Amino acid sequence: MNDSVPTNYPSDSAPMDAQRLDEILDRANTATKGPWCTDSWEIYQGTEYVPGISFWIGETCRGTSDLEQDRADAAFVAAARTDVPELVAEVQRLRAERHSTNEALDDAVKALRVQQDRIAELEARLGRDAEQRHLMDPLDHALEALAPRNFPALPQQLDRRAL
Repeated sequence: MNDSVPTNYPSDSAPMDAQRLDEILDRANTATKGPWCTDSWEIYQGTEYVPGISFWIGETCRGTSDLEQDRADAAFVAAARTDVPELVAEVQRLRAERHSTNEALDDAVKALRVQQDRIAELEARLGRDAEQRHLMDPLDHALEALAPRNFPALPQQLDRRAL
């Protein structure tokens, strides 16, 4: 499969909007039903040209000095009958997929922001708790110095340490 953009395609063209895609699809839907085939220059309805039986669509791509180029152009026109609707459907599918992916990304960003806020809240709380414990250290030391050595810890010390 050749993934390169054709050389005759304008590289600076703007993205195709939904209206343009609808116009292309409308032309494809009003054209003679496909698939189409070619006998080298003329276009017929069907998958393979059968003389006297295939429905003639039109004559095209005749007149250059290069017979192989004429055949290639006719084959392109005949294939476009089924290629164009398939390409439009693929563009629509990819756009819908992109839309749902963008929605999922938006949801993920919102969830990450909630988690970031929660982390900031917990970090702030942890900082306050550490600061409170640090402020309580000198008081605890003073109470321990004043208490007799064989006396258990005062209930107030236990309560403050639980904070």
